[in-house]
Amino acid sequence: MALRETERDLDTASRVVNGVREQRPETNDDLLAQLTFERARLSATLDSLMDPHVTFTAVRDDDGKIVDFVFTDANDAAIEYNHSTRDEMIGARLSDILPGHRSSGVFERYVRALESGEPLILDDSVYFNEAWNSLRHCDVRALKVGDSLSYTWRDVTERVETLERYRLLAENASDIVYEADVEGIVHWVSPSCRMLGWEPDDMLGRSIFDFVYEEDHGVVFKNRRRVLSGEITPSVEGRYLSKSGDPHWMSVSVKPLRGEDDSIVAVVVGLRSIDAEKEARRSLAE
Repeated sequence: MALRETERDLDTASRVVNGVREQRPETNDDLLAQLTFERARLSATLDSLMDPHVTFTAVRDDDGKIVDFVFTDANDAAIEYNHSTRDEMIGARLSDILPGHRSSGVFERYVRALESGEPLILDDSVYFNEAWNSLRHCDVRALKVGDSLSYTWRDVTERVETLERYRLLAENASDIVYEADVEGIVHWVSPSCRMLGWEPDDMLGRSIFDFVYEEDHGVVFKNRRRVLSGEITPSVEGRYLSKSGDPHWMSVSVKPLRGEDDSIVAVVVGLRSIDAEKEARRSLAE
């Protein structure tokens, strides 16, 4: 009697969570219907994502070695991105429709992610995409699910090409242009920094304040801080040091560089020499 009561109590407890009674399937048909519903809900969620998402499952040889992957699911964004249809994509092998994954070396990264269980994170992964008939730059995220990878990506080709165009313009400009992170560390500088006697490698990885005349640290720091806080600021004037230690007057223009979430991740600074202008002003004032 006590045993039956205990079983009844456990059964009651298993169906009540935080005071809410669960509606548990009574038959296999009920269970199948619930699973079908959950599958439809998951599919609708994935289809609502703006980024492409696919699931591909390992194809193994007789020795258990992964020789390919087969697409077992794809959201609408993935089908559209690959210029395909659901019937063409689902059940197809990765190497058959997108062989560029194998030739670029990322296929082996997929194999390692599935066999190790470690999340796959690839930023600016470059491969030839046959659907686009061009090289594409993508940020990739993938997780192991059973013997499959849940795989999503974001095409950043346009962003990469835009940045490259800006870099080419900056590298051929007479003004000095550099990029510094929010801590003030230089990550890129145009070759025109040679006008101050510096080589680009001299500046990379160092604080920009190593190159600012000490008396002008306050002006440059205040302007940079305002830009990082989201303000639009006019150009300011400050002195930057040549490699020989001589200060040179510069018109300093600072613009924010924003990441994918629209937060400011760096600043791009343009320096225009105004030594001659400052000298002319001084002469006029005398």
